[in-house]
Amino acid sequence: MQGALALILFISMVGVLPRVGTDGAPCDVEPSMPLHTDAVVEREILADVDGDGRRELLTGYTRPNGEAYLHVRFQGGWSTAIRLDEVDTSFTHPRPESVVEMAERPVIVVMAGPNAVGASFAFFVFQDCGLVLLTLATQGIPEIWIGIGPSHSEWFSCRQDGVVQVQVFERSSDPNGQEGATITLYPLEGEGFGTAVVLADDVTRPTAEVRSEFPECSRSGTFLDDDSTKFEADLEWLAARGYLRGCNPPANDRACPNDSVTRGQVAALLNRSLRLAATTVDHFTDDDNTVYAGDIDRLAAAGISRGCNPPANDRFCPSGTVTRGQAAAFLARAVDLPPTGTDHFTDDNNSVFEDDIDRLANARITFGCNPPANDRFCPDAPLTRAQMAALLRRALD
Repeated sequence: MQGALALILFISMVGVLPRVGTDGAPCDVEPSMPLHTDAVVEREILADVDGDGRRELLTGYTRPNGEAYLHVRFQGGWSTAIRLDEVDTSFTHPRPESVVEMAERPVIVVMAGPNAVGASFAFFVFQDCGLVLLTLATQGIPEIWIGIGPSHSEWFSCRQDGVVQVQVFERSSDPNGQEGATITLYPLEGEGFGTAVVLADDVTRPTAEVRSEFPECSRSGTFLDDDSTKFEADLEWLAARGYLRGCNPPANDRACPNDSVTRGQVAALLNRSLRLAATTVDHFTDDDNTVYAGDIDRLAAAGISRGCNPPANDRFCPSGTVTRGQAAAFLARAVDLPPTGTDHFTDDNNSVFEDDIDRLANARITFGCNPPANDRFCPDAPLTRAQMAALLRRALD
């Protein structure tokens, strides 16, 4: 199949059960499997893998010796893992994508690594205190081809009864030719895949209609709205550590990556990530009615924030948006960056934040605002939540 990507799908399914082993004993009495000390993290997300309503930390990582793992850490500290390169030698760079609901059971979606013609996906579930997978009744591996081209596209759709392979294409070379589709279901039966069922074989159907009926399996990670941003990995990294909690409480399944970040939100990010000491001093007059009051006062006590109305600086302006220059000042103070004699940018000479900006650039926390030249910083431009995530991750990691 020309232009196709091969995705190998492993699916492992169990019911939503108490977190216990086969002998009925709680999992946390079993030996825990912590991350290796030499782990190189590929991706981390937060998701509920056992259906108890609490989100666990999923980590895909490799080791310098070539081993590759999917690791799950539960609240309370107990953890388990599976070594993926022993399952398939192409599973070399595991990246957990999300947890989807199928047959009323949570399924972990993992991009496991490249293969000869594309990428390999694996689906796992948590069962009997471990991570397991399902195969075909013959113990084989179901292959689903996924391709992208000007007149041909394929994907897989997750639904309650199994995984659906979808192919859409133009039925002739005529630009105005009719659109067609072939749709195949891999049903979940017992503890594996049953015989494939062809739902539609080269039928005339508009692609938009097919996509509506058979949407792609969600691969959204912690947040539903960050898949199209280049800062997705930074947002997920912060969320996995509890520093970023989303923008739509109480669900908090959205990151609002393109929204301007506020001063109150930055205070919360820095307080959570730096674990600042508590203080009883109320430093500002305008933050009493904000949920970030405690974070703001801790920032002020630590000398990271100096207010928004100099020289009095008795106000914080918690709802005010943060500019790139202000973010540089926050971060330079937060991680105590050393001074530098290098002037990295051409547009910050008249900014009160020039020294902070150059410190950030010298530490390779910022790379400028006009790639590829990156000789400008845009100090007065507002900063988005995604951009702040990238800066903070570089400062901390």
